[in-house]
Amino acid sequence: VTDGNEDDNKDDKHAAIEQCVDFISEEKKEAGTQPNVRVKNSIIWIILILFIIQIAGLVTTIFVFTKAKPQLPTAAATAACCPTGWHMNQGNCYHVLETQESWNASQNRCLSLGATLAVFGDLEKLIGAMTVREPFNHWIGLHRSSEERWKWPDGTLFKNNFEVEGDGGCAYVKDRAVSSANCAVWKEGLCSLKGLMNHKLCRTT
Repeated sequence: VTDGNEDDNKDDKHAAIEQCVDFISEEKKEAGTQPNVRVKNSIIWIILILFIIQIAGLVTTIFVFTKAKPQLPTAAATAACCPTGWHMNQGNCYHVLETQESWNASQNRCLSLGATLAVFGDLEKLIGAMTVREPFNHWIGLHRSSEERWKWPDGTLFKNNFEVEGDGGCAYVKDRAVSSANCAVWKEGLCSLKGLMNHKLCRTT
């Protein structure tokens, strides 16, 4: 009987030992997996934070460049600076009449276009605005009666910004200079009008 009891006790001890070993093994597994899970979670959070930082930086960059970019006129706005077929220069629009007429007839034709024969203060800049090839031979707005001073079409006195050659009553641009002739002589005319917008925002048309 004693031997049987001893065998039973041995079996019980073996079973208890196996249970302890299994318990310890499970504890080790759980202890080993917890750090791995924490590491994975940390990596995910780091990636998420970096992604958010990149998005925020991109949004900030776009905002800064949008604010810094100058507001350019739209195509419709720039087209309104000068009428079609006119040339913008120094805030004025210029247009060459292709028909040769007297000074008065040319002035009337310019008036019909809402303009006058050319008014300007700088001859060199006017030459730069001309869209026709030299030699120039076009009526401009200066005119006078007998020995009176030169005047522009609106009656403003000429300030002698440049020399007007000759003894005629009406002025015209010729060979990069301004000369004068009898107002009845036929020449092409050069019309001008104020640009419809601030010329700094306009393009050449």
